[in-house]
Amino acid sequence: MKDNSNVRLFPVQLTTDRVPPQHLMRASDYGLLHALFNLEEELGLVEAYNRLCDAAYALKVKIDNRA
Repeated sequence: MKDNSNVRLFPVQLTTDRVPPQHLMRASDYGLLHALFNLEEELGLVEAYNRLCDAAYALKVKIDNRA
């Protein structure tokens, strides 16, 4: 079968020159990350995560009760 069509690929730019947006970090985010890294070093990843979740829940309850 002969290909007599004049069909060509449309030129598409596969990359972009734009810089992706950065995640904005608040001061509290740095504190939480630092606390998480310290817990990971002391306790291991799973225990650190569980303790961080417990602390985050306690903080949420404290904030909700204040409002």
